[in-house]
Amino acid sequence: MKRNIMIALTVTIFLFLLSGCGGSKILSEDEIVAQIEQDKIVSYVERAEVEMRTYKYSPDGQRFLWPTDDYVAIDSGNIQTLEITGFSIEKRQTNTSDKQDIVYCTVTMENENMRRTADYVIYLRYYDQGGWLIDSISPTSGVKYTPLSGPSVELITKIEEFHNQSRELDAYKMSSIEVSVNKSSISTMTAQVEYNCAGYSPIVEYIATIDAEYELDSASGIWRCQEFRTIGTSFSCSEDILGTYYNSDYSGKIYGTITIHSLDGNRIIASKEDAYGGTIYEREAIELTIEQDLSTITAKSGSWYFRFYAQGGINDRNSSTGYYKN
Repeated sequence: MKRNIMIALTVTIFLFLLSGCGGSKILSEDEIVAQIEQDKIVSYVERAEVEMRTYKYSPDGQRFLWPTDDYVAIDSGNIQTLEITGFSIEKRQTNTSDKQDIVYCTVTMENENMRRTADYVIYLRYYDQGGWLIDSISPTSGVKYTPLSGPSVELITKIEEFHNQSRELDAYKMSSIEVSVNKSSISTMTAQVEYNCAGYSPIVEYIATIDAEYELDSASGIWRCQEFRTIGTSFSCSEDILGTYYNSDYSGKIYGTITIHSLDGNRIIASKEDAYGGTIYEREAIELTIEQDLSTITAKSGSWYFRFYAQGGINDRNSSTGYYKN
């Protein structure tokens, strides 16, 4: 009887120890991956750095954009989810008595747009309720982003909206911007993107075809525009601008008028009259263009307003006259 009791006690102790060992069994690679996928490291927000530019004028009156060497961070607003496609443990230190497990690993995550490879140290702890759980994940070194496609339409749209807000000329501050990508190609860390950008306002509509080169910073995953050129532009204008515009002083005395008769694509058929003391002394037919001559047109106090540059169109900054449409 005594012998049977000893055998039963021994078996009970063995089963208890076996149960304890099984409960604290360390996580496999697949189990660690399953827990990582619940953490925020498997997502990112697409970002770009955009160089701020300002308008300057050359001695002959040509207007051009001048880089400022100042950059603004812009993100697409899209949180992109990455899927873990690679996981390898480099080294591991497990202490079951202290219920701690430290894993040094390399994790590769990607979607159709981006691949992200990084080294992490993962701290796991064993809990009586819940078992082995990840306490923290920290990148150590070696974070690398690799582009699998060019910047998204959402990111390019945000960049164009930023440029739109910083435009100097009122007519080109569009109320809405639409972007569509024609083609995009990837070569190592560089993306060549051709896209159409359409801008709309109550006055002017333009469609520009733009060829841009973006380079991805492999350490941060941030796009930076290296080259930007417009390869085609078309303008159109609302017929609301048709009519007569007056150049007058604060007392209402009129010094001249410009009458816009019709629109023919980018061409504006108009006539100009100059007056002094209420007497017209010069009358001439003129042809304007939206891009050059009416690019400063805007709405002020319920009427249309623009500046007409008498010599050289918009590029002549020294000879301009303001005209209002009543």
